[in-house]
Amino acid sequence: MEMKISLFDGSSPNDPMASRILQLLSTRQAEHFVLSKMAIAPCAGEFRCWTRTPGICKNNDDNLLLARAMVQSDLLVLLTPLTFGGYSSHLKQGLDHLIQDFSPFFCKVQGETHHKRRYKSYPNLCVFGWAEKEDPQAEQIFRHLVGRNAINFNARRACCYLFYPTQSDEEIGNSIDRALGGSRAEPLPNHLERRKSFDASTGAETPAKTLLLVGSPRKSQSTSFCLGTYLCSRLNQEAIRTKTVQLYGRPKGEEAERLLFSTIAEVDLVVLAFPLYIDTLPAPVIDFLERLSSHRKTHPDTKAPHLVALVNCGFPEASQMDNVLALLSQFCKEAGFVWGGGMALGGRHGLGDKPLAKWGSSTLAIRAALDLASEALSHGQAIPQQAVELLAKPQYPSALFRFGAQFFWKKEGANHGIRKAFHARPYVEN
Repeated sequence: MEMKISLFDGSSPNDPMASRILQLLSTRQAEHFVLSKMAIAPCAGEFRCWTRTPGICKNNDDNLLLARAMVQSDLLVLLTPLTFGGYSSHLKQGLDHLIQDFSPFFCKVQGETHHKRRYKSYPNLCVFGWAEKEDPQAEQIFRHLVGRNAINFNARRACCYLFYPTQSDEEIGNSIDRALGGSRAEPLPNHLERRKSFDASTGAETPAKTLLLVGSPRKSQSTSFCLGTYLCSRLNQEAIRTKTVQLYGRPKGEEAERLLFSTIAEVDLVVLAFPLYIDTLPAPVIDFLERLSSHRKTHPDTKAPHLVALVNCGFPEASQMDNVLALLSQFCKEAGFVWGGGMALGGRHGLGDKPLAKWGSSTLAIRAALDLASEALSHGQAIPQQAVELLAKPQYPSALFRFGAQFFWKKEGANHGIRKAFHARPYVEN
């Protein structure tokens, strides 16, 4: 029986490296999805594909084709240029919707919390990336991201290859043959060696202006907004002016983008707050950073603000967000920012319902961590390791968290008339 291959192509139009790789792949029978040409709305983060229409996204667009292709394939191949060590925004726009192929319930995998399977089997994973030149840090981030995806996608085998313009077609072709022939490049890392704050810089001038960028589709109702606005309120108390911009739903067009880039160039500190999506940044945030990086490369004399990150996810282990913080440190290197460090909060979905201080004693540790961070940032210093570790400390043991989450998701489903349908498998015969 012939292996069924689905190819998710995250390249931009007229990318010469993508053309070379696709030409070498042309002899393989694969269903080719060019994501830059597909109509895919951003994931809204509402979890309707878990609690209202199990297994199916509410957006009736091309994302449904990708979700179906994934679970009906033997091999999923991803193509992407290296974007700060991660995936392109085109590819990520499709991958963000693959959560509909997994159950909302949790299980333990390799000592961590992950989602249970919705389907009996999932495809193996093969990722081909390319870059203009070699960069060991970007390559490490990329390989680690693929390793993390392999766990969450339930891939039995996974491999990752990086290509460069200096390589011959024969070299690239041989790598493709090895990958699609079932060979494995080398063991993919599941954990990233964590340097202290990923080499955050210290010793900057005391900031006078701060810009909070909120990268969550839930906007002011999000945990990201809740964390970011609390940190900025503490900076306000130190006479540091702050402004907030929502990356989702922001005004479009060249003039609006130019004004936002000008605002960024005028501030001393940028705080990026966002949720983890499929092990990395949400697609619209990647798209924004791609555009920002391109702009700053054409304006080399632009001021270099500090950038810090606040990331949160539904898994209780904050270590699952190490990769995205490393990616943002890589972004700073490529886009001319100064990396001031990042903080990760696990297992605390839904804090956006009200300001952080109004949650009472349940957020004491979170506020203490952000207080430590704001104190350092107000003096031009990087986020201290003590603050990072305090925010990362889980509120409950992981096993207790998974047990409680079972009841939470069942209750959410029951509120919408969903019970057994939680286990619906819409893209295969039940």
